[in-house]
Amino acid sequence: MNRKLLHLYFIGFTAVCTGLRLFLKFASVDPLTGYYEGYGAVVWLFNLLLLAGIGGCLLLGWLQPRRSYLPVSRIRRMAAVLVGVACFPAGVSGLAAQSGQLEMLQGAITMPALIAALVVTLVSFLCLGIAPFVTGGLFLMIARRTEDSQSRPIHGLLLLVPLAWQVALLLSSFMEYTAIRSVSDQMLTTVMLILLAPFLLAHARVLGQIDPDRGGRQAVVFGLPFALVAFCACMGMLAASLAGRGVTVAPSPVFSAFYLFFGIYAAAFCLELTPVKG
Repeated sequence: MNRKLLHLYFIGFTAVCTGLRLFLKFASVDPLTGYYEGYGAVVWLFNLLLLAGIGGCLLLGWLQPRRSYLPVSRIRRMAAVLVGVACFPAGVSGLAAQSGQLEMLQGAITMPALIAALVVTLVSFLCLGIAPFVTGGLFLMIARRTEDSQSRPIHGLLLLVPLAWQVALLLSSFMEYTAIRSVSDQMLTTVMLILLAPFLLAHARVLGQIDPDRGGRQAVVFGLPFALVAFCACMGMLAASLAGRGVTVAPSPVFSAFYLFFGIYAAAFCLELTPVKG
């Protein structure tokens, strides 16, 4: 019963919150600044329902049994392909953004400052430039897995690459968003990334066969709230961009599409985790 309730709760709140977000993007959000302009009651209702949706999914997910197995479905495999393909343009964008790190190296005038700049540049290059391409290959490999191959774990270090990428994005974007934290797209993106990080850790535990029973429940706890926010945020940003109302400070359409695909994958992944009795 808890499982059916969780599914209905997630689907219902996703549909309602996504519809409200689309309305606000076209009726209230100023495309020049990203701030809400009017419809305060709808904004309040959207925020309240989104918080209720996230909180309910977290609670109902925690009440799910730990023991579970992961069947293979077309939806999850197709979503994994979309995530894998979307990683490559995201990686190109990440590599282009690393050019700014060279200015940091040029500005270092002392040896300690140069060493620190080199370390930051190397970590940034690996996490934001190389990790997206590795993640893309990983998800394409996941898409090829059959039900017979589910018992064969994927190497744990490889599964941690997407986590390193997203944590680096969360840290870098959070610092950039601090000055514009009232912009709704940035707030939703930050919440989305916060929920994505523990889901990726649980995802690694399930596919890597590292305490998969506990990892399965943790994946449901964080994966469905992440998918809920991803649908609301990314569908709103993509729809606004296609209509010429995209906000400059919001994530690009490339990243919006990537996280929308990731939300589909996370939802399919969590909804397929079936309890095993005994």
